Amino acid sequence: MREKLDLLRQKRAESELGGGAERIAAQHEKGKMTARERLDVLLDAGTFVELDRFVTHRSTDFGLADEKYLGDGVVTGYGRIDGRLVYVFSQDFTVFGGSLSEAHAEKICKVMDLALKNGAPVIGLNDSGGARIQEGVASLGGYADIFVRNTLASGVVPQISAILGPCAGGAVYSPAITDFVFMVRGISYMFVTGPSVVKTVTHEEVDFEGLGGADVHGATSGVAHFVHGSERESLAAIRMLLSYLPSNNLDDPPVSPCTDPADRRDEELLDVVPDEPTKAYDMHDVIRRVVDDGAFLEVHRDFAGNLLVGLARLGGRPVGIVANQPATEAGYYPAAAVNFIAKEKPPQPIFNEYVWGGYLIWRLYPEYRVNMDGRADVYGDELVEEFLAVHDGEPKWREALVRQGIRTVLVKPDVPLASLLREDKAWQKVFEDNASIIFVRK
Repeated sequence: MREKLDLLRQKRAESELGGGAERIAAQHEKGKMTARERLDVLLDAGTFVELDRFVTHRSTDFGLADEKYLGDGVVTGYGRIDGRLVYVFSQDFTVFGGSLSEAHAEKICKVMDLALKNGAPVIGLNDSGGARIQEGVASLGGYADIFVRNTLASGVVPQISAILGPCAGGAVYSPAITDFVFMVRGISYMFVTGPSVVKTVTHEEVDFEGLGGADVHGATSGVAHFVHGSERESLAAIRMLLSYLPSNNLDDPPVSPCTDPADRRDEELLDVVPDEPTKAYDMHDVIRRVVDDGAFLEVHRDFAGNLLVGLARLGGRPVGIVANQPATEAGYYPAAAVNFIAKEKPPQPIFNEYVWGGYLIWRLYPEYRVNMDGRADVYGDELVEEFLAVHDGEPKWREALVRQGIRTVLVKPDVPLASLLREDKAWQKVFEDNASIIFVRK
């Protein structure tokens, strides 16, 4: 029995080394923590329980039979954050660059299944170069298994992803469809394929940061919801985010003790919001004066700045906040902000001199155009003239179009364009079919 216990201790020590001491040192030289160090920072001390610690891959091709590491490049299990149960996986870049094998995928799928079964959040710390190509289709099939669990868990338990290394291909498809994505400047990269492939195919020179760095995804693509300057800061933010979220779709969000009096008055609000409707102000100042202790966890802080979205508390209870930001381009809704709010039906066709349906009319999808059959086309001045003639009885529409210099009407119809132009009742049909009408400036 003692021999078996000694062997168990030896295996545990071996599994904690990952790809070996030299690779761990290389990871530290890059300013990155190891998979296990990240879990130590993320979870409450002493609560992590590891699963499948001794799993190895089953591949024998390309010399892999002689190169096996306990855990196969991912640390999985469960633990607690502020006393609440969470399931986690942390990819280990020191083992085959964190690449995903069939066994690696099975470990991730197991904790995702347990998270769904027990109604707890699942957190993925991603540091992977993508599929382990030596395993071929078996590795790709592992991604398919993960993707289907992402869709099954969507709306049931919170799914949170942290990108903590250069992740490419399949390694970013799953995080991109989770609820929240965290990135760290200088070490986090997300792209379908790397700069060298882009150069080969398009002859375009682009570096890691420009192609898929944290600031690109935080401000331009909107894939990253939170961007931080260090791993520790990012992992602490994940803990903070979870304090606002329920564990599953049947639980209530956690209520925190509130020291902010419910009857508190803030006279400074009278000065923050100006009397003049054309004068801009910072909506952050309003939110912080209303919510508990001025604490506002903003989501997508650098993306679609015309809109503020985030989490706060009122009376200790978590609330979601959606607000226009008058300090940024008068708070109008650009395409990015519209997609940010929702991807459902557009609002009713309320049109004034500057805005239709709440959108700045010359900035919403200016490249999108279809013809009556849904094929790509361009409608010219003659269609505008027909449109204005049909709606000649509505001066506000006609005058607004002319005043804004509209020359092209672009339509995304599920009904023929002619019926849209000739029958007023067609408006209702268009919006029921989730269609949009788009005006483009000269």
